[in-house]
Amino acid sequence: MAYQTGKGYVGYGVVTSTAQPIHLLRVADGTTVAEALNQSDYNEKRPEDEWEYAVGVKWKKQFELSAAKTFKGVFANRNVVCKLSDPATVRFVQEAFQISDQAET
Repeated sequence: MAYQTGKGYVGYGVVTSTAQPIHLLRVADGTTVAEALNQSDYNEKRPEDEWEYAVGVKWKKQFELSAAKTFKGVFANRNVVCKLSDPATVRFVQEAFQISDQAET
């Protein structure tokens, strides 16, 4: 699930690759994540232990920011990765993104 702070849930996808430095991970058109973000030299400016990493994601469903899915009391976390366990939020995103209990993982 992808959550945009202050807006709501905007995407549902499956991770397809392990974390890689953003200057090495390529997106569908062949550019790197760093290039796609207009930050091609971002990691070059930093020591290796401060590099930014990203994972590949196969997006199953996404919404424009203006159509983000939320409700009063929705669980949201500013951490990059967390497990959704709040029952109301889990039910909400399953319905909003049409995810079955047997969804591809």
